Amino acid sequence: QRRTDKRYIAIVEGEVGSNQGRVDAAIGRDPQHRERMAVRTDGSGKEASTTYRVCERYRGFTLVELELHTGRTHQIRVHLSYLGHPIAGDTVYGG
Repeated sequence: QRRTDKRYIAIVEGEVGSNQGRVDAAIGRDPQHRERMAVRTDGSGKEASTTYRVCERYRGFTLVELELHTGRTHQIRVHLSYLGHPIAGDTVYGG
């Protein structure tokens, strides 16, 4: 069996408090802004899971490494925004 691990790095806004963590939050269409995705708690989203690890902290920003356990549309962007740390410069999801 072959397996590929996909890891990403991102600079996010703010200083992430914990050194590592996991976001298990369903993702679906944003009911207020249909052109983007959002964390859904009403049962309408599809399960999504992202693990993150802080690589380095800067004044006002954090460099994180991310591993996706599912592959939802805009998963990294949605989960980081959900944590309150959107990707720097991402105007759609709050950066």
